[in-house]
Amino acid sequence: MGIYIQGIVVQWFITVAIVVAMWFSNDSLAEIGISNHAGPYVVILLLMLLSSVWIYTRFKPKTKTLNFIAKLYRHVSHYLPQTQRQYKWGVVLSYTAGFCEELIYRGFVYWQLSTWFGMWPSVILANVIFALTHYATGWKNSIGALALGLVFSWIYLSTGDLWLAAVMHTAIDLLAMTLFPLTSQFSETANPSLNEAQNKVTKG
Repeated sequence: MGIYIQGIVVQWFITVAIVVAMWFSNDSLAEIGISNHAGPYVVILLLMLLSSVWIYTRFKPKTKTLNFIAKLYRHVSHYLPQTQRQYKWGVVLSYTAGFCEELIYRGFVYWQLSTWFGMWPSVILANVIFALTHYATGWKNSIGALALGLVFSWIYLSTGDLWLAAVMHTAIDLLAMTLFPLTSQFSETANPSLNEAQNKVTKG
């Protein structure tokens, strides 16, 4: 759980520092993709939160589904929540990463790089940096972060703001933080194959 709190604090610190620096420089946040069209996306984010809570508290998946979830997130299982308290902090981290990482990497870092290297080299460099920050969670996750980062960059460049990319980023993280704890909740009552799969996941 400590790593969740650390991630939340660090990401918000960097985000606030960027916003303050841009304010002092008289630069518009529109330069990094922050528009005034957040309203519909805020509603979507709220609905996602309600859905996450419902799934975590009410959804009772079958053993086959639990096995699939355990295998799907095996490469990042050491980073995902096991307890209810970890789940709550995981939700906060999902929303933090969804907004802050988009602002930092697809927004600010890309904006700065583009003044030197042009659009596509800047997109690639910004996402390589983004992927490297995920290396501590495993190289497979770093590759996934690079691929998704490129998709998020394409969405940003296509829409002109970061909101859709931020919502999608949040959804992907929130889904993992919501589904993986179910493998712990129901493993004791499920059949032995799930317990075996869960043990393999936990041990890596």
